[in-house]
Amino acid sequence: MGRGRVELKRIENKINRQVTFAKRRNGLLKKAYELSVLCDAEVALIVFSNRGKLYEFCSSSSMMKTLEKYQKCSYSTVDTSRSASETQSSYQEYLKLKARVEVLQRSQRNLLGEDLGPLNTKELEQLENQLETSLKQIRSTKSQAMLDQLGDLQNREQMLVETNKSLRRKLEELSAQPHLRLAWETGGQNIPYNRLPAQSEGFFQLLGGSSSLQIGYNPVVSDEMNVAAQNQNSSYQECLKLKARVEVLQRSQRNLLGEDLGPLNTKELEQLENQLETSLKQIRSTKSQAMLDQLGDLQNREQMLVETNKSLRRKYSASLLSTVLILVQILFHLLEELSAQPPFRLAWETGGQNIPYNRLPAQSEGFFQLLGGSSSFRIGYNPVVSDEMNVAAQNQNVCGYFPGWML
Repeated sequence: MGRGRVELKRIENKINRQVTFAKRRNGLLKKAYELSVLCDAEVALIVFSNRGKLYEFCSSSSMMKTLEKYQKCSYSTVDTSRSASETQSSYQEYLKLKARVEVLQRSQRNLLGEDLGPLNTKELEQLENQLETSLKQIRSTKSQAMLDQLGDLQNREQMLVETNKSLRRKLEELSAQPHLRLAWETGGQNIPYNRLPAQSEGFFQLLGGSSSLQIGYNPVVSDEMNVAAQNQNSSYQECLKLKARVEVLQRSQRNLLGEDLGPLNTKELEQLENQLETSLKQIRSTKSQAMLDQLGDLQNREQMLVETNKSLRRKYSASLLSTVLILVQILFHLLEELSAQPPFRLAWETGGQNIPYNRLPAQSEGFFQLLGGSSSFRIGYNPVVSDEMNVAAQNQNVCGYFPGWML
């Protein structure tokens, strides 16, 4: 006969539930022990009763080692990837904040008239205009704050004057009464005065029986905060510091640009005004020096260009002169060659008397005439006339080109 199937539900009877727990617990511990011995497995078993009592079994020497091994196997990959991504994100944020801090610091130094060397004239002029606008805004805000303070003081003065008048009237009314006048005449010896009880420990006392007044620093809270801060990640702390630094620099830069001046008092506005005036003087001096340097550079470049132009002009004149001399030499050489020929020599000896000259026929209607009987006016190359002129030139004597008086 086999065992009957047990319905898996909570046992309502308390005694039966405790008995079943003890039996099943012992059986589970026995099975864990057998599994570790027979299969050489590392087994760890943890059981808590409904009352919170602990029952455990571990095949190794230490339960903590087994749990650490389990944690490494189960959560190491997830934790590693998560920590790597978080570290990368924190590092990227740290780099962005660091770059932002550097930009704000450089901008603030420029607004205070420092590190102006890398700026050109245009950037210095823009910075000067910004500071002038900011200075006007700060002066206007300071004047308004001083007027508001003056108005408050005048109102307080008026209130004090009215209070003094009221007290004086009350004093006159009291002095008009007979018994008070008698007391005044007798020197005020019999006037009872309600005196306040003496304060042994000062005018202000602590309420509620507390003898210690703590404002600001609390050693217990401070220690807890230090412990919590030590447990945080160093990169996260650096990010927090950089964020705080960015906020401070942004607020300071807004104040230097004449923005968010409401929380500042008159003294702080005056200090800010003095800083901007000093910075403006430094910027104007730097801009003037930069303009003078640029002017000097332009003058030097102009002088160099003038010298270069003079040198090029001399070279051009020398080249032109040498070209003319070469052409003259070539012409003389050609003339010498032509004069060395016999017809030219004979013409030279005879003085050019027997050299025939082909003269053009007289023109009855002007020097220039229309060719080919055409009534249209043609200017340019005419092939027919050119051929006729070439034939006529061939029929002439060569000696006719160079008369003796031309050589």
